[in-house]
Amino acid sequence: MLQSHGPEALHSAGTVVIPPFVAPPIPEEVPAAMAAALASAAPGTRLVSICTGAFALAAAGLLNGRPATTHWVVADLFRDCFPQVALDPDVLFIDDGDVVTSAGGRPSR
Repeated sequence: MLQSHGPEALHSAGTVVIPPFVAPPIPEEVPAAMAAALASAAPGTRLVSICTGAFALAAAGLLNGRPATTHWVVADLFRDCFPQVALDPDVLFIDDGDVVTSAGGRPSR
């Protein structure tokens, strides 16, 4: 049975998967409510972003000082928006323990 949950589910989730942004084009500013919800995830929650979903993790401050990847097409934009993230757009994924980022997908930009 499919169940819907709101942002409060992030407090007890074991894994949170952030899908890529597909439309409208990748936001240069992630909505504040989305960033705040992700930042509220319980310590130790495994966070996984797919492609441009890394923008949301970075906006929440969850990638600061950490290695990450995203789609190579938007690498320059990502670097401009989040210089505190150690971006490597030349790999398919980066597993940094409780945070995993992946390239792949197809950005809309």
